Amino acid sequence: MNIQGAYRSAEQHPIQIDYAENPENIVFNGHTVQVNANNSQNNKVTIDGENYYLKQFHFHTLSENTIDGKQFPLEIHFVNANAQGQLTVLAVMVENGQANPEWTKLWKDFKAQENQIKPITSQIQLQNLLPTTREYYRFSGSLTTPPCSEGVNWIVYKNPITMSQDQIQMLQKVFNFQHNNRPVQAQNGRIIIED
Repeated sequence: MNIQGAYRSAEQHPIQIDYAENPENIVFNGHTVQVNANNSQNNKVTIDGENYYLKQFHFHTLSENTIDGKQFPLEIHFVNANAQGQLTVLAVMVENGQANPEWTKLWKDFKAQENQIKPITSQIQLQNLLPTTREYYRFSGSLTTPPCSEGVNWIVYKNPITMSQDQIQMLQKVFNFQHNNRPVQAQNGRIIIED
């Protein structure tokens, strides 16, 4: 979705992120590169007093969200679920810049063959795949892959992280330089809160 015309929240809604455990494995599932969490209660996001636990994170090129019309070469989705199965997705934009050391460690274990699950052998600091400035936009939306279910809590960070051009191209090469993003969707009356 193109994020513009957001409403500034009158009160702060801080998000607490505790991604303490190492991810379990990495796989190219035919659509995206996905890093699976280890189902630990130690990888959680707390929003409005409720805990959501990290299930996996994956990559889209180009970005599926745009900010004031700006599209990014890459977007990371951290998919989290609460005890009832409701989803909160943290979306992080990636722009070309300084290399990201966590991506280098993840890539070391990656095999581009479809459905070849490889264990993560390095210590990954997931916080380094999140922006240091945690201002965000929040809205209710849908999953971006079929069945595109509604009712997903979206948190889109305003500020991107960086990866080098080589790192971005390594990922694009897995997709044969084809885009694996859903086209930018219309806002359809959704209210976007800026926090």
